Amino acid sequence: MSVFVSFVDNVVYACKHVVVGVALVGSFSYFIVNKFYEALILIFSGVDLYKKIKLPDGRLLEGPGKLLGKGSFGIVCQYQLDKKLVAVKIPNSREYNALQQHELELLKKANPHMNVINYIDRVEVDRKIWIVMELMKGSVHDLLVKNPGLSPKTKLSIAIQITTGIVHLHNFNSAYFSREAIVHQDLKTDNILVDRLDDDPKINIKISDFGIARQVNQLTLPIFGKISSKLYKGQVGGTLLYTAPEVINGMVTKRECCEPKSDVYSAGIVFWEVATARRPNRSIQEIHKGTFDEFNRDKNTNRQRITKTSFFGEVTETLSEPTYPMSSFLGPIIDKCVQPKIDDRNSANSILKRLQQIELK
Repeated sequence: MSVFVSFVDNVVYACKHVVVGVALVGSFSYFIVNKFYEALILIFSGVDLYKKIKLPDGRLLEGPGKLLGKGSFGIVCQYQLDKKLVAVKIPNSREYNALQQHELELLKKANPHMNVINYIDRVEVDRKIWIVMELMKGSVHDLLVKNPGLSPKTKLSIAIQITTGIVHLHNFNSAYFSREAIVHQDLKTDNILVDRLDDDPKINIKISDFGIARQVNQLTLPIFGKISSKLYKGQVGGTLLYTAPEVINGMVTKRECCEPKSDVYSAGIVFWEVATARRPNRSIQEIHKGTFDEFNRDKNTNRQRITKTSFFGEVTETLSEPTYPMSSFLGPIIDKCVQPKIDDRNSANSILKRLQQIELK
């Protein structure tokens, strides 16, 4: 099935460019090809067109409407529920039911929170689990494509809200001697959604896509910190450009490592993208080592060597403070996130406090 969908995808992708290339055909035919493309994907994903689905509480899910996204697991479609548009995650086959159920369990634990996508309901259709969620306008990546020159206040608002969501996930059930955390593992601008695509500090940010998130239960003691961890079921993974080195190495060595600070690393890469409107450019070597050369160049640009002579004649050399010409006020925050060694990174709580202390003119 997935091979066929991929074939159809490639064929229609080529058709789109042919249509665009023919001037007389115009935008109308491009629209038709798009609709034909969406219909094919829906059909071969096993979705009945224009069918009403009854939810467990009796409400009717009507659609599908617009195709919002697709991946190896399946698709996300727009539906209507109680005269309100919603997003529905639909797997390609029943083989993904376990993954859907896993995401459902973590979504319920993470909800409700203002910076986590709102879970609405689940329904089983043709023995496949569908997840019904609130519908957002797009992703942070979409926002950056439309507005590459976001205002500093909007950038700061986005960073604070992302970190607020991460802090909630990492402390969704905490007590004095224990902490239950959800480690997302796949934080990136495509998985962080927005309620508008405008340059507006009042934008609402929500973390989504918990398919490979994992629950970590930690025993903690004051001063000493974490004493032990228990890792619950789930996949090891993430998107290479954003994933922390300990997770990457865990995938290679089969020695699992899933820590809340792994999300902090990913958040740092996301902040770079928010600050610069550029996808991170990292080599395979950088990804494995956990280094980020492009950011380090930004950090060290314009730094001057300062020579100091002590009272006793001892000469020392230091570097002037970084100015971060590209990443600007988010630069010092990114630096605290993307440290290759997990112990050198700040916690999400510390990052949030640093962001909240930033004052913009």
